[in-house]
Amino acid sequence: MLHDLIIRDPEPGPAGHVEIAIAGGRISDINPRASAGTRATLNASGLQILPGVLDAHVHFNEPGRTHWEGFATGSRAAAAGGTTTVFDMPLNSDPPLLDAPAFEAKRRAVEGKSYVDFGLWGGLTPLNVDRIDELAKAGAIGFKAFMSPSGIDEFPHSDVATLRAGMRQIATSNLAQSSGLRLALHAEDPAKFTAPRPDLHPLSHAARPPAAEVSAIRIVAELAGETGCPITIVHVSCAEALDAVLAARAAGVDITCETCPHYLYLNETDAERPGLLGAAARCAPPLRPEALRAALVARRSEIDTIGSDHSPCPVEMKEGARPWGGVQGVQQLLQLGLAAVGDDDAARADVLRQLTRRPAEIFRLSGKGRLEPGGDADLVLFDPQARPILRAEDLHCRHPHSPYLGRELYGVVRRTLLRGQTVFAHETFGEPCGRLVRPNEDPM
Repeated sequence: MLHDLIIRDPEPGPAGHVEIAIAGGRISDINPRASAGTRATLNASGLQILPGVLDAHVHFNEPGRTHWEGFATGSRAAAAGGTTTVFDMPLNSDPPLLDAPAFEAKRRAVEGKSYVDFGLWGGLTPLNVDRIDELAKAGAIGFKAFMSPSGIDEFPHSDVATLRAGMRQIATSNLAQSSGLRLALHAEDPAKFTAPRPDLHPLSHAARPPAAEVSAIRIVAELAGETGCPITIVHVSCAEALDAVLAARAAGVDITCETCPHYLYLNETDAERPGLLGAAARCAPPLRPEALRAALVARRSEIDTIGSDHSPCPVEMKEGARPWGGVQGVQQLLQLGLAAVGDDDAARADVLRQLTRRPAEIFRLSGKGRLEPGGDADLVLFDPQARPILRAEDLHCRHPHSPYLGRELYGVVRRTLLRGQTVFAHETFGEPCGRLVRPNEDPM
């Protein structure tokens, strides 16, 4: 056959030495013969070929709050970091994504702007327990609920009664079951928060201790066992929370979990730095003390996925006593995941699995996350030898502030291809060609 493109002479990566042939937006051959016909050849000398990263946890906030971040800027940052698929959370859009009309409004707002493929989370709140089927039919990648206040009045948190009713709807919906849709949870129990004090930052380890995570995970795991609803715990921040997840799994609950680079790479002292650099690291759950961070890193292979939880806002929202809780990091997801584990080959292979193959499996995207014939040609040409220092001018998101400024990163993305089309190469961008992805659906 005549290939559209063959990528030749890469460095060995986690999958070994693989050359990739592409035709019609898909991987058409692995290690094609030297005489294989092709319309074009790309030399990857000195670079590894990796599958495109799947970031199942971003807040791009479109429509409605694009002055925080929108798909035009957020997806550019994703592509520059080697991410080829993102799943956008439902709460910061205006309106929040709680029903089919909101889903269609977001889809229309995003199409033609995104440099990467995208899935859309639907919300579960006390306002829309009866809208599960219509969100599944619209194409939601899953559902998201908060067990503590979300910070968005239009997206209230869910009490136990709401969670139970919503989880029953998900577990009994034929559409949700056939697509394998899961309920993702911001799992913090506000009953376990420390009472507010003038000397206590509201987004600190002392104010929101690990006990709040553990309690919430136990509550929702019991509900999942009762209802049969598959669940995912997002942004696990400590080993105690991971223990609660694994205990529920051992008891037969269909439960997965995600962590984020900031919990692997930063600790609570980073959030206590003066000025914007510290405020940029404030998030919920909060960063933990160094001993807890190191304990989570030591057990990072037990975690299913790593997502950025890219949650941006304008600089002024990070000022004052109650800054917006969110960390920007979609562009550095791959680099930070690898930086957190250093030069351990086995650990890096685990991180890449958590960034690519595993989220594709959980969310039933069979064409994503792996270097196999027939899969989407979502590829990253990665320089593993580079050790850049992050500068504000390197950021492609809307607001160039980050807790990682001045930090050494692991590797550099030289080129990102989405379904065989270059969307980023050497600090320049191609055309936005991202498409909506749905579970069990071929996006080609």
